Amino acid sequence: MKLRVLGNQGPFPGSEGACSGYLIEHAEARLLLDCGPGVLARLQRYAPLETLSLVVLSHLHADHMSDMLALRYAGSRLGKEGCDKALLPVYMPSEPVLERELIDCPLFGVRDIADSEIQAGEMRLSFYKTQHTYPCYAVCVECGGKKLVYSGDTLPGDPGLVDFARGADVFLCDAQVPHALKTPQMPHPTGFEAGQRAKAANVKLLLLTHILPSVSYDDLIADASAAFPYAMVAQPSCQYEI
Repeated sequence: MKLRVLGNQGPFPGSEGACSGYLIEHAEARLLLDCGPGVLARLQRYAPLETLSLVVLSHLHADHMSDMLALRYAGSRLGKEGCDKALLPVYMPSEPVLERELIDCPLFGVRDIADSEIQAGEMRLSFYKTQHTYPCYAVCVECGGKKLVYSGDTLPGDPGLVDFARGADVFLCDAQVPHALKTPQMPHPTGFEAGQRAKAANVKLLLLTHILPSVSYDDLIADASAAFPYAMVAQPSCQYEI
């Protein structure tokens, strides 16, 4: 599998940034995982939109799904230009209903994320419902004996995420700020807390994402590395072989 980071910021993009979005590829299958602000433009650097196999939205907060609204227009235009691609499958939570209705359109084959598994080519996807302010799902992608786990958004003390991520080759984890900047109201883990999870789950590599735009990457890596030595920032435009 190949992981391309399209955006790594949250809950809003910086002046040159983009929010959550990740392109995962194997053979001819192309999976878009989350589609926040700025992701659609970056996606087109690496994959024609009509070649997408599947979209999975971890949850329906705007920083993870708002570019789906523009993708509807792009899909409509592709249809007018003679693209005969079947409906694009889009998996997402069933709630909140209002946000779901914003995305739902005839060009997408909208389906609920549930406890069942999804197949995209040789990639097998499974899900874990995290603790977050909106219904949200962590995503596990397995292929050829390799395992990528994306945390989605999650509270620091979410008890099941470590088990879900156990043994992952790559753990793409929410880590908004270094621990020194943590506030009691923050509904996201710090770099150090992400590192603790990575260590407990015995993963091989921790990629930090959903980063507040003002945060120093060096500070965040140092914070995570205090708990887990194999920590990096999920760098936008970088591709990781899994």
